Parts: sequence; structure tokens; C-alpha cells
Amino acid sequence: MFEQCCAPFIKQTTKPDNAEQLMRSRFTAFKLRQHQYIIDTQRLDNQPPATLDSFDLSIEWLGLYVLAHHTGGNKSQQQVEFVAFFKGGSSNTVEQMHELSSFQLKQGQWLYTSGQHLPDYKVPRNSLCFCLSGKKYKKCHALS
Repeated sequence: MFEQCCAPFIKQTTKPDNAEQLMRSRFTAFKLRQHQYIIDTQRLDNQPPATLDSFDLSIEWLGLYVLAHHTGGNKSQQQVEFVAFFKGGSSNTVEQMHELSSFQLKQGQWLYTSGQHLPDYKVPRNSLCFCLSGKKYKKCHALS
């Protein structure tokens, strides 16, 4: 699945068609520690750009839920709401990052521009786990 989905984007042999594809490929790049791709696909508003030294290598990215992809009326700006699950730092428990990310199409390439952190997401009852184990979340990583 990786070879058909995110690999061509991360290897930069092709470009994502929309913000959701970019966001999914950026998550995969975080998971695989392909940090140069993260740097190459961002245009942060009013913030200094990330460098290879700015990534926290103690974080293990575990899985992702994409909750919404907003295309709106402006074809060059889109938003993606997602929840990324991770372990890291001194804690060995599963944590989450719930964010509404903004993206802009610039010279034919989608770029991450900013993110708004949102309150923790309550995983709906009987949802499959983000780790793709096939188990329900409450019997899989919710127990971590």
C-alpha cells in the first residue's frame, strides 16, 4: 500500500493532488523519519522553517485518523482535520495530536502552512484501531 500511496510523494517523483494526500504523506514521512520531505512541503506562516535538527526523535508515530477534508470555494486553499497518535518523551502511553491543518497550493504543489491544535478527540465506540490491527480501538491501543 505504501508504494502506491505515499512513496511517490515522499520520493518526490509525483505531487499530491490535494491537501489530504499531502497530509497523509507528511504523517507517513514523520513515521518513517523522512524529515526532509516535511521541510520541503511546508510554508509556515510567520514561523521560521523547520530544520533537520528540529525533529523530536523520541516520538514514535503510531497511526492516523483523518476526520475531515475541507476544500471550500477557494481551489488553492484547503484544510484537513486529523488525529495523529504517538508515544514519546518520558511517557510510554499513547497520546494524540488533534489538529486542523491549513494547506495552500503554490506553483502546482500543496504546502502545509499552519495548524490549529484542537481538544483531544474521543474515539467513537466500536471504532477500529488506528494501527490497522483489525481490533477495536478500546481493545487495542486504548489499553496502552
